[in-house]
Amino acid sequence: MHAPETLPTPTQLRRRKLVVGLFLAVQFALPLSYYASGNPLDERFAWRMFSPIRMVHCTATFHEVGPEGRRRLDLGKEVPEVWETWVDRGHTRVIREVGEHICTRRARLGPEVSVYADVSCPMPDGTRFRPLPAEEDLCR
Repeated sequence: MHAPETLPTPTQLRRRKLVVGLFLAVQFALPLSYYASGNPLDERFAWRMFSPIRMVHCTATFHEVGPEGRRRLDLGKEVPEVWETWVDRGHTRVIREVGEHICTRRARLGPEVSVYADVSCPMPDGTRFRPLPAEEDLCR
């Protein structure tokens, strides 16, 4: 013979509803943050099979300005190839991380420098998208 099942108390029911509600809120908020970000190159929640964004290849040049003047950087010598690929796709966070990485390395070697990235992405509709302003110092 089975023991009679006890029904959850009202407090337990409220906790369960709260947990389910929080879970659903997170599931709704994550994609919403993507759609509200305004970055057309971010495809985390897109149906990539039909997306023309994969065809976008940005041109990126990094420059450092220091005591010796302005000098163009060769990303292949500064960061791993995978980072270069993400820069070429116009990912803002990676562009900033690359700049920070270069700044940190330069700070250990000598005088302070400024690093700038000029990234331009031709969009499928013919416009150009710039993930960051070219005049933004990535060391600040």
